[in-house]
Amino acid sequence: MKKTFHYPALTLTASLIITVFSPAALADASKSDGSAQNIIVKDGVLVPFTNNPSMAQGFFIIENKSPKDMLLQGISAPSCNHISANHSDDVQLSDQTGGDDIFKHLAIPHESVMVFPKEGYHLICYGFKLLPTKQGNSPFTFHFREGPDVTTNFTFKNKSK
Repeated sequence: MKKTFHYPALTLTASLIITVFSPAALADASKSDGSAQNIIVKDGVLVPFTNNPSMAQGFFIIENKSPKDMLLQGISAPSCNHISANHSDDVQLSDQTGGDDIFKHLAIPHESVMVFPKEGYHLICYGFKLLPTKQGNSPFTFHFREGPDVTTNFTFKNKSK
């Protein structure tokens, strides 16, 4: 049975504590059997901040079709100098490079879907630069422990609504 996670405020915090620090989740995530090829990142959207065009918010969905948990260890993109996590209740004013970034150590549960919406946890792109691309897209690469990287295109939107 596929589990779907939609993460507004408190639900995500509790789920992350259980998922990220669960010994079983970490043990499963550290075993590599090529499961990352069963990871799908979709519906990626990148929206520049209207008051700070050097920063952008990213919203996306990750689906793990594998029977194993996978461990996300970071996200990178040529249109960003640095990427970290943010919650919609937090104010991001500068490049946050602290050790509490959930995208540097996030277990993606097996056979599940995780949603990172505007109204919850999502990514922040620091040093955002609009690159000349076809159809307004930018590649984002999701790095997994002991598994292949997964690259998907995020679509640019002009402003946050």
